Amino acid sequence: MEDRKPYAQSIEFNGIVFSSIVIDQHYKEKHPDISDELILGMLELEIYGRKFDPEDDADVDGFQYFVIDPVEFQGNPYRLILTTCSTEDYLGVVNAFRVEKKK
Repeated sequence: MEDRKPYAQSIEFNGIVFSSIVIDQHYKEKHPDISDELILGMLELEIYGRKFDPEDDADVDGFQYFVIDPVEFQGNPYRLILTTCSTEDYLGVVNAFRVEKKK
């Protein structure tokens, strides 16, 4: 299995326009109901142009991590774990999976 799959698709996240999106493929091991296309759709429709706070103490060697939960997409809630790197021009998707609806 590929480790990471790059997509030449620009996206604005936290006020920065990244020229590509890189999706880590390990999500497929435990979440076969998720696909890269679903993730790209969530990013485009629910994340694009918005601002999110990084996780506490998340700046590790230039990387910041973001846990976005829930992301409502096509009637279902998901959790996205994203990363940015201060020296790179991509938005990274570390993981994506469905979560239970909050009551």
